[in-house]
Amino acid sequence: MNIDEKLDLILKKLDEHGTKLDEHSRILGALIHGQEELKANLEGFKLETYKQFGEIKAKQDAFEKKQDTFDAKLELLEKRTWKTETDTHRLKKIAGIE
Repeated sequence: MNIDEKLDLILKKLDEHGTKLDEHSRILGALIHGQEELKANLEGFKLETYKQFGEIKAKQDAFEKKQDTFDAKLELLEKRTWKTETDTHRLKKIAGIE
């Protein structure tokens, strides 16, 4: 094999390598673009999740406040009912009904 044939062979290999390098560059670019899209989607999902979590937390806090109010009112009602029952029992005893 003479020098011209070797140079032709080397140039052919360089051309093949250049073609492969271009193909790999396009593939890598597409992968990076896809990864960026996935990252943006993930960020969107995170924001939506945080928003929904915040709404649920606010509803839970409101419910707990209502529950506290309800518990306080129930306790007051129990005390009043107990006092009324006690007073009624005392009056019945005084009146001789019991």
